[in-house]
Parts: sequence; C-alpha cells; structure tokens
Amino acid sequence: MKYITFFIILIVVALLLLHGCLGGSCKKNADCKSWETCDVNTHKCTVKPNMCNTNNDCEEWETCNRSTHICILQKDRCLEDRDCESWEVCNKAEKTCELAPGFCNNDADCKSIEECDEATHICKPKEGYCYTNYDCESWEYCNNNLCSVIEGKCNTDKDCKSWETCDIKTHSCEAREGFCNVDSDCEDWQKCVQHVCKARLGYCDNSNVCNTWEYCDPEEHICVVKRDMCNTDDDCEDWQYCYGLKHICKAKPGMCNTDNDCAQGQFCDERDHYCK
Repeated sequence: MKYITFFIILIVVALLLLHGCLGGSCKKNADCKSWETCDVNTHKCTVKPNMCNTNNDCEEWETCNRSTHICILQKDRCLEDRDCESWEVCNKAEKTCELAPGFCNNDADCKSIEECDEATHICKPKEGYCYTNYDCESWEYCNNNLCSVIEGKCNTDKDCKSWETCDIKTHSCEAREGFCNVDSDCEDWQKCVQHVCKARLGYCDNSNVCNTWEYCDPEEHICVVKRDMCNTDDDCEDWQYCYGLKHICKAKPGMCNTDNDCAQGQFCDERDHYCK
C-alpha cells in the first residue's frame, strides 16, 4: 500500500511539472524559458516583466501573444492615438479607439444624403447628391443638393427633347435619325424644318412632291421625267419633240414611234423611225 501511494505521488508531481504548475524549478535564468526568469528565493521560473504566458499576465486591455510571449493591445484598445486607425483617436481614460470628429466607419455615421468612403473614412455625398458642383459630373451642376444635367447635356434620353437621343459617351443630346437641330444634321439634299429633315428646293424625298409625269430618283433625290415623257425636247429622242400639254414625246413630222404614226399601209421602221 505504501508503494502504491508513493507511485501516485510521483505521477501527480510529474503531471504538475509537465503543465508548469510548479513554475519550473531553477537555479539560474538559463534553466527557464526565454520569457521567464528564475526567482532566487523560491527557485521557480516566473514570467519576466512585460512578458506573458497567458492573458492573465497582461493588463485587461491587452492579450498575450503566444508566439512572442509579449502583451499586445487588444483590437480597438489603445494607449496613444498612434495605436488607433488614422481616422480614430484614443480615449486614454477608457483605453479605447473612438471615431475622430469629421470621420466615419459606416454610412450610419453620415447624413442621409451621404455615404462613408471606405478608403478615406470621410462622409461624401451619395451618387446623384451634392453640396457643390464639384460633387457632380462635368456635365452636371448642383441644384438643391441634387446633381442636375446642364441644358443640352444628358444622362438618359429623358433629359433630351422628344426629337433627340442621349449619347452616353459624350452625355450630349443629339438629333435622332431623320430629325435635326440644324441643317448639318441632315443629308446634303435636305434642310432642317421644325426639327425634321425635309428635301431642299429642287430635291425630293418621294415622288409625291414631283409632277405627275416625273418620279423621285432615290439616289440623286431629284425629280426626273418618266420614260417617254418630258419637260423639254432634250428629254426626248432625236426623232421626237416634247408635246408640252401632256409632257409626252411625240414623233416629229415624217417620223414615227410606232405603226400608228404612219399612213395606212405603211409601217414604222424602228431602225431609223421613218414610215415605209
């Protein structure tokens, strides 16, 4: 029974030594860990000043770094302003980092029309809101804390006139296809009339604006006479003349277009347009 009791005591002592509960026996500092020192009175290893093995070895605002065995400040705790983020100051009485005046951590720290800039931690107007023109885009101005487009500029088609569209690259209102603000918005043969491109005098965009004996050439956009019809003799063949009342090309006397232009018993020779 005595041997059993002695054996149990040895096991307990060994476990205590393994867990450091006895502080580690020592005769000199070299017998202890690097963050410990040997207490010459008790011959036990104790933690050096300003070093630690557990959080209990540190101040309440510190934590023990188990790698270096040095007490370090807990997150958001401080002794000086330099221990905090650049947008914070140290409340030395509470040892806590607090938001500095004029800075923010999130949108809740800003006004309703502002948001917190994650990079600078400064409140800035939300997109579309402003305090000065510099808070808006170059094509906008600040109007009662709202960015409004300058006249003639745009963000969407709604900012333009009904005959215009918004060019998102330049943020300028431009005439829609077929519409215009100035003559240069139209084709060369057109002019701008009440924001609509219309044919200039002497040109046409459809045959309805031409005479009944003419049609609108879709390439040249001018009225030209229909085949076998005319405005002058020049519109007819050499053996013809322009009959002005009906604007048709008729055969000159003694010449013919068809057999109907010849006397009975004759025919129209289409090679020289003479009756034979």
